[in-house]
Amino acid sequence: MSHEIRTPINAVLGMNEMILHKSNDINIREYASNIQNSGRTLLSLINSILDFSKIEDNKMKIIPVEYHTAVLINDLVNSVAARAAENELKLIVEADELLPSVLLGDEVRIKQIILNLLTNAVNIRKKVLLLC
Repeated sequence: MSHEIRTPINAVLGMNEMILHKSNDINIREYASNIQNSGRTLLSLINSILDFSKIEDNKMKIIPVEYHTAVLINDLVNSVAARAAENELKLIVEADELLPSVLLGDEVRIKQIILNLLTNAVNIRKKVLLLC
């Protein structure tokens, strides 16, 4: 079921991304940007609903893998930086020197949790967004 729901949304977001890259018209770019933001929010909501279904059915699996914290942070910054800038927010990244360079855990779930927090912060339009 998840594939059938996510595929059309990803197709719309992909085509919309092409509009954003190809169009020079300010109005069209603004419309496309609104579509992109709403589409990402919709996809996030669907992912959360599907995750709740997995939890209720005891089918949620935590997959521990080694992952690089720098890559994780970079992915998170790339995911939220454009939306933060659109909202005239300053994104500041401060990584503790003692943060291990490699961790063991479910990278997908950790990224999902942190991205939800960052997205919520952007949506309520805090003036400074701090990622530690």
